[in-house]
Amino acid sequence: MYISKIRIKNYKCFKESEIEFRDGLNVILGHNNGGKSTLLDAIALVIDSDKSKRLSAWDFHQGFDLGALKQTPPSVEISLYISLSDNEDYNSSDVALFSSYATELSPKLESCLPYVFYLPNSEHQSYQEIAAKACDTLDVIKIIENNFIRKYTYSIYGGISSLHQTVSSDDLRKIDFQKVDALRNVE
Repeated sequence: MYISKIRIKNYKCFKESEIEFRDGLNVILGHNNGGKSTLLDAIALVIDSDKSKRLSAWDFHQGFDLGALKQTPPSVEISLYISLSDNEDYNSSDVALFSSYATELSPKLESCLPYVFYLPNSEHQSYQEIAAKACDTLDVIKIIENNFIRKYTYSIYGGISSLHQTVSSDDLRKIDFQKVDALRNVE
């Protein structure tokens, strides 16, 4: 099985993006501050069982419209798609793990693990009342950081998101994920 696609919404430099990967080795190239490390951080938010799943208000994409931001608290959504490799046997342990979270079975198995970081509905009215006083998006981000970020929660679902099938932490621990930090000194 391999990560075939990732959809990122409202996370750091990604307003709404979909990146596809191929079976085998994938190389990520780009300019400084182009989002390479953020892409790997997004993957880690979903499958790295050792990584904190909590975000700060500064992790939200900063390009929100002020009017929309006053009405609806920002959220982050990251969906990781995992597909059956071309030469993989349906009896493998990976297939057994990810078939529980399948979104497609034909022409080949595809599973989805969506991560969502959001403010619960019970806090929306309070959020709207306080955010209404903001003069710009920076004010709203500060309001979120000071008053609401501790009330945000996250969920990692598996399969079809409308079913809200929670992914178990035991299943996440079965995924071998290792991220090497960016090398900032070429010497």
